[in-house]
Amino acid sequence: MLNAGTSGILLNVSYSPIAKSLNRSLTGVVLVSGYNHLASRLFCPFVCAFSRKYGKQPVFLVSTLFDIIGTAIGEAKLDYEYLLAARIMQGFSTSAFESPLIAVVGNMYFVHQRGLRIAIINFILDSASSFVSIIYGHVYADTVYY
Repeated sequence: MLNAGTSGILLNVSYSPIAKSLNRSLTGVVLVSGYNHLASRLFCPFVCAFSRKYGKQPVFLVSTLFDIIGTAIGEAKLDYEYLLAARIMQGFSTSAFESPLIAVVGNMYFVHQRGLRIAIINFILDSASSFVSIIYGHVYADTVYY
């Protein structure tokens, strides 16, 4: 959940300074998040097929590895192409947490126990993205102005 809830959310607050440092428009820099979502949605059917064939745990581990690689690519150089490659790689990794995560709840709990667990997962995924931006906004503002 940390993968899906924080990898792109931490960038939301800092897109404007990133656009200035890359000498790109804000729209062009924010577009990399669109490519992230596109990669995530395109890879979801393959992730579901791999998780059915090889199991969910190896898929989650490989997905976490792709997220680490994507983060390393993004940190390697301050360049638009590196940022784009990092966000696409992180989009591939996020797809495992978008599709088979709900199936894990179905495998672990009886039908009458699943509702609360799925509600908790949805709450964490949806609220973590908003909550992290609020916290990171204060962290970013403190580092910029002090």
